[in-house]
Amino acid sequence: MEGETVYGMPGDVWETLSVSPRDGTIWIASAAAGKLWRKPPGGRVRPVRIAQIKEGGFRDLLAGWDGVYVVPTSCGSSSIWRVDASGKVLGTGLPVTAGAGSCPVVDLETDWSGRSWALLPESGAAFRLDLGGRWVPAQDLASPGPWPERAGPFQGWFFWGTEPVGLGGDEETLLVRRSAGGAQPFREDCGPGNRLLRVTGDERGWVALTRDWLLLGEHALESSP
Repeated sequence: MEGETVYGMPGDVWETLSVSPRDGTIWIASAAAGKLWRKPPGGRVRPVRIAQIKEGGFRDLLAGWDGVYVVPTSCGSSSIWRVDASGKVLGTGLPVTAGAGSCPVVDLETDWSGRSWALLPESGAAFRLDLGGRWVPAQDLASPGPWPERAGPFQGWFFWGTEPVGLGGDEETLLVRRSAGGAQPFREDCGPGNRLLRVTGDERGWVALTRDWLLLGEHALESSP
């Protein structure tokens, strides 16, 4: 397995990421910054400004074939926006119904087959992105299972192969996996003062983001008999 560590500019705060299935560009976001960052294959990390963001930043993002889906912390009438590589807003989705300016927490994820999902942890509602770019209600969402209280606050979830893994904890990283006895949390040691923030991948490789570093990896190849 080969790896690469990428560092941002002083003052940058990275919290979540997604990898474009179109060209392998890595997109990074933060709830504290009204911009995104993009790293094309072989290129440097560059900021992407979003003109519509007046305050706050982005809870989450998901890079798709038709743009980058972002979850702004101050969203207005829609809780998901679709933007292009320049930061232009191309469309919106998941209308907000809880009152003007009220933005529900939405967690976006892509499984390794390429399907895109949106999960609203507070209500348990789930949506799948269809081929027309619409978020449709989904009852068959794979998940780690009912969130166990001992796993601490829900921080997100990701797919490792076909397995959904929950991400919880506060200062320490707790991963939640399904088992015969229900959802079970376990600790993931990322080093003193560090914690795992996000993981994403597909059939080609994976990316893990922590407070201190960004790790890019390829899947280990099985030895021939």
